[in-house]
Amino acid sequence: MLQLKRSLISELFKYNFSMKKIVLFFLVLYSTTSFSQYYIDAELHFLDGTVKTGLAHINISNDKIKFKKNKETKRISYNHKNIARLILKKDSIQKEFRYKKAKGRRAPRLLELILEHENLSLYAQIVETELYGLIGAILKVPNKFTYTYYIVKKDSNDAIYFGDTDLTGHRRFKEITKKHLLDCPEIIEKIKNKEFKIEDALKVVTHYNEKCYKI
Repeated sequence: MLQLKRSLISELFKYNFSMKKIVLFFLVLYSTTSFSQYYIDAELHFLDGTVKTGLAHINISNDKIKFKKNKETKRISYNHKNIARLILKKDSIQKEFRYKKAKGRRAPRLLELILEHENLSLYAQIVETELYGLIGAILKVPNKFTYTYYIVKKDSNDAIYFGDTDLTGHRRFKEITKKHLLDCPEIIEKIKNKEFKIEDALKVVTHYNEKCYKI
């Protein structure tokens, strides 16, 4: 009888623990996906030169832009076939997005412009995850940002994968840099010595443009 009670208590504990993990999973998933549903002030720059202002958000699952003239109007979807660039504005912050061709994908990706330079530019896809949903907000757990970086070279529209802050280890980042920035030994050496890591992608591109730029 005692053994049976212990067994029941053990199973009940496992069940409660599993349920907590399931609830936590959905809290994280909801927070991640719902963030992209917010409409904020926007400028749409069309390929023909037309500019429209209104409200927009980005559907990160298919790189489409959802646009409304105002809160009451019907939303319209746009993509690389219509749009040259998108500017989102919130308070004093302004971010610019452009469509770039990425290897392994049929349709261009909508990427945030981090640094523009005539020689080497840096773009990124940034995903913000509100950790633990409501629980995280109460406990003031900071949100997590994952950056997937791309570089675009002079006279090209192709976005070259440059690493991911979640998945790219230092060895892999060193390999990527050697492949695409081989003409800048200074950067290769700094990455080898771990002065530059994937989180320093902006510093890497800035250094390349300042020290290794060839007219």
